Amino acid sequence: GDNADDDDDGDGTLDINDDFPKDPTEDTDTDGDGTGDNADDDADNDGTPDDEDAFPLDPNEDADADGDGVGDNADDDDDNDGITDIDNDGDGLGDNVDNDDDNDGIPDSEDDFPNDASETTDTDGDGIGDNADTDDDGDGYSDELELEQGTDPTDASSIPLDTDGDGIPDSLDDDDDNDGVVDGDDAFPTSDEPSLVPAQAFTPNGDGNNDAWVIPGIDNYPNNRVSVYNRWGHEVFATQSYRNNWEGFYKSRNEKLPAGSYLYIIDLGDGSAPLQGWIFINY
Repeated sequence: GDNADDDDDGDGTLDINDDFPKDPTEDTDTDGDGTGDNADDDADNDGTPDDEDAFPLDPNEDADADGDGVGDNADDDDDNDGITDIDNDGDGLGDNVDNDDDNDGIPDSEDDFPNDASETTDTDGDGIGDNADTDDDGDGYSDELELEQGTDPTDASSIPLDTDGDGIPDSLDDDDDNDGVVDGDDAFPTSDEPSLVPAQAFTPNGDGNNDAWVIPGIDNYPNNRVSVYNRWGHEVFATQSYRNNWEGFYKSRNEKLPAGSYLYIIDLGDGSAPLQGWIFINY
């Protein structure tokens, strides 16, 4: 009877050593889950199926990269190249067999900083990770400024409108075209068109109203030269560094020019093409 039988199921394993003394198809339950190893797809319950597990009965190991019989977790040289493994993230897998060396959730093949868990991407390739980089796309505009301006801080082609390219967006720039004339006084604040628009007429009659010919912004060009001609091409007025103070006098004399249209030519003295047009004098 079984009481006298040291091997009740006759499977060759003594009952005292048999986890299943009444089942001839099983004798061991490595993980103690109630399913014998023969029927258990994961005998050591390590999460790796036995058919993929180099150590199906050892819950501490499942891989042996170099096939030396020592599991990678315990092996100091997983690839058996004679160089001791480095385990950057301390997960028990040497970096040479670990596809995520810094354990940041990004595979090394997609990680610009595979050994730095605090960084994964370097958009502009400057060697500074985006998390630490204040200008991720390297376009010269800070990430903070781009977010304020509604542009993409990770796209170098997406930049704030900056007409003069001085690094200050037009929305924050007092002189968008950098011509020396503040936008409030500039008829063409964002273009290369003439920045000065002289008054088209004036009335030098001494009433204190519109008595002098005014060229807004001319004081921004201290080397300017202003010349005025009558309809026959004779110069009737000329001066250097005009100060918006001509009241229609003929050259340096005290007599005033007759009412009519006159051609003006303004050389700003900055190398740009002279400006010219017509003014009308009336009394």
